[in-house]
Amino acid sequence: DPAMNWRLSALDNLTILSNSDAHSLPKMGREATVLEIDKNLDTLSYMDIGKAIARPNENYRISYTIEFYPEEGKYHMDGHRDCDVCLDPEESKRNGNKCPRCKKMLTLGVLHRVAELADRTQDAIPTSGNAVVPHKSIVPLADLIASVIHVGSASKKVKTLYDTLINGLGNEFHVLLDSSHEDIERVGGVAIAEGVKRMREGALYISPGYDGVFGTVQVLAPNETLGPKQDILV
Repeated sequence: DPAMNWRLSALDNLTILSNSDAHSLPKMGREATVLEIDKNLDTLSYMDIGKAIARPNENYRISYTIEFYPEEGKYHMDGHRDCDVCLDPEESKRNGNKCPRCKKMLTLGVLHRVAELADRTQDAIPTSGNAVVPHKSIVPLADLIASVIHVGSASKKVKTLYDTLINGLGNEFHVLLDSSHEDIERVGGVAIAEGVKRMREGALYISPGYDGVFGTVQVLAPNETLGPKQDILV
């Protein structure tokens, strides 16, 4: 996650890229690095992309990256799965990196290592260097739909509504980042439109992963329902 990298000043001159998993087709193309290239170019070459990454200037640069929430990772926070204990690095240190319930050693997460290496505060943003690139955080469209209609992301209902949105509005990034609220509501219903709105605003319910337990990022609270059922077009 860019914000985690920004905490270490030694990385300021390195360009931060974002790329998707490649272990299955549905997982590909869900994170991205968006380039801004001189519009006067007739063609885009591999060298042009390299320039945007390594030597950005007014003609070649990275505009922003598209990211998942790092809290979804199953080793983001410190914790002990057997005791259902999840701690941030400061809490772990106060407990001697031991589980406060059973006193066994905690499994330390990625955020703990970041805190060990960091020479900046958690909310610091560098003011110069290649690393200063904006980023947009998203929830994968299938996961967002699943959160709204309270079913698993691999369910037939999710696939049906996912295909309806893609066929009606364009690719997943366009639905999540660019489509108007009105268009999403027209194609996918009131509840999905509200879910996308919340994602764009960062109004999410996040439960971070720890000790091998995947984290979750939801647009609805566990018992919340958005709008009447007939507004969810499945």
